[in-house]
Amino acid sequence: MYGDNANTIIGNCDSILYLGSGEQEVNKYISDMLGKSTIDHKGTSTQKGTSGSYSVSGQIIGRELMTPDEVGILPNDECILRIRGVRPFRSKKF
Repeated sequence: MYGDNANTIIGNCDSILYLGSGEQEVNKYISDMLGKSTIDHKGTSTQKGTSGSYSVSGQIIGRELMTPDEVGILPNDECILRIRGVRPFRSKKF
């Protein structure tokens, strides 16, 4: 409805309360707003045989805190709240 002005309106909001949506673009926006985190992933490998071996590898992987599909299946009793100056967080609806 607001066209090119929609981002200006959203950008001037100090608080955003996401109660849920089936709209993929909205879910992607919320996912992007939440940001990313890193995961320390460790993997193991075992080979059996006459000279069996065992190895451990590790890597740090970047991942969205919530992907758009995870945002889309947020339980009905939860919401996501972003307040300016505070990291977004999940909360129970009152």
